[in-house]
Amino acid sequence: MSELSTKYAGRSASEVPPQDLRYIIIDLITDANFLMSANMDKDYKDSLVGWLYKYMNERMSFLPITHLCKAIEAGSMGQRGGTSKLMPRNIAIWLNEQRTIYETQRMEAQKQDDYKHIAENFSKYVHNKDGFVGAAVRIKVTWLGEKKITSKEYDSFSSSEIYKLLASGVRECDIRPEHILKDR
Repeated sequence: MSELSTKYAGRSASEVPPQDLRYIIIDLITDANFLMSANMDKDYKDSLVGWLYKYMNERMSFLPITHLCKAIEAGSMGQRGGTSKLMPRNIAIWLNEQRTIYETQRMEAQKQDDYKHIAENFSKYVHNKDGFVGAAVRIKVTWLGEKKITSKEYDSFSSSEIYKLLASGVRECDIRPEHILKDR
């Protein structure tokens, strides 16, 4: 990786100043030219740099610079598909393969964040008193809404009775009005 690639490693292509992005792309195309023994002339190289700059801005601006660098490096080494020619079609294939890798990594990171969030909320709302109180109130109101109890029965007991059952370990799905209303 070049010095500029390292400087902007954690940023997406859209966050890199335009001139610096061009310099990064020039370095990447130069390296790919060497790795593939492409021996392209200056005009073709300039055209390829211009095309890649436009492609990155229009279609892959979300892609981090590290992934751009890896796509070009791995692609020029034959690890991202395409043919053995340094041309826009192959670079697009390499970038699309790298995008898939990036999205997979992002999905895995998001899944880990979701699991962490679920675990935090589970312990926060299910295992503490407030979670059981809320569940008890919800159960009581649901019974009334589903006409499992009458308005008179609703007023005859407190949600704390349902709370006691929850706190003692009875699962929410196992609690019935008969547990609370003894004269049923």
